Amino acid sequence: MTKDEQRLFKLIDSARIGNGCAPLRRDKRLSEGAGLEAAARAASGRLFVTEPSKATTGGDNLTVTSAFDQLMAKSSATLLDCDLVELGVGHGQATYCATRILICLRPKIRRAWVADFGG
Repeated sequence: MTKDEQRLFKLIDSARIGNGCAPLRRDKRLSEGAGLEAAARAASGRLFVTEPSKATTGGDNLTVTSAFDQLMAKSSATLLDCDLVELGVGHGQATYCATRILICLRPKIRRAWVADFGG
């Protein structure tokens, strides 16, 4: 995992420990899949999903802390589920055009984050 992915992992793990859960185990396979999914979500603009064992978020230039805050706001039931014990975190980004008149006048960076517990 990248430094930002490690930081998001630690934020999620700390929140869970504060909620009475055991520490999470990092799962390399889940992280690899989460990274691929995050890159695809950033490119497509389909950023948000909450499943029983997965949560995603994203936006323009979204920081790790902002991603964590959004994940907690929209998917806290998933993130704080103590029955989920492994986590893979992925981050992806893509440049897209906010204003186009024959050429791209204002390119922006869209970031996506995926927390996959693989449940």
